[in-house]
Amino acid sequence: VRAEPGPLRLVQMALEAGAFGPLMEKAIDDAINAGQLNGLLELIVSPPEGGQAGADMLLTRLTRPENLKGLFANDNVDLSGLDHLLPRLPLEGYEPLLEALGSSSSRMVRRRLLDSLSRTQVDIVPLIIARLNDDRWYVQRNMLTLLARRGTLPETFSVVPWTQHPDTRVRSEAIRLQLTLPHERDSGVDA
Repeated sequence: VRAEPGPLRLVQMALEAGAFGPLMEKAIDDAINAGQLNGLLELIVSPPEGGQAGADMLLTRLTRPENLKGLFANDNVDLSGLDHLLPRLPLEGYEPLLEALGSSSSRMVRRRLLDSLSRTQVDIVPLIIARLNDDRWYVQRNMLTLLARRGTLPETFSVVPWTQHPDTRVRSEAIRLQLTLPHERDSGVDA
């Protein structure tokens, strides 16, 4: 009995053959769900001869928010290729990453996302600020941490509501951020 090739091999074969269709799309989804993001990204970076059009289609497919959610759907998360993918993401592609930062049960995944999201060149500050309204204290703390690492905030942004948060971990992170804001530094020192 011959074993069928894995999803990553199927994607590679489709790129080599220039065959794009439902089978390739299913193989891409299966590879994402199997935690093979890095393998898919390698196919994009160095596609087989004649496979550039397919690599472009693969990139478009990978950067869809619903496919990015699939990266975090199970415990088998491969984030090694995330830094290569981030510059290619449209702004809405960052939403699933921020969601995963708030919902992943893996501390390693959350830490890796914090590191990657803090370095991205895309202006995701409005998305981060919008998530500060989440009721979960750890989401608020992570978003404040991310804002502090990003270092660029609108001049009208005030961290005061979080300096009065009932959870000390949120308050601490808010005060740390407040000390970096010229228009709120004095309030942070007084806290």
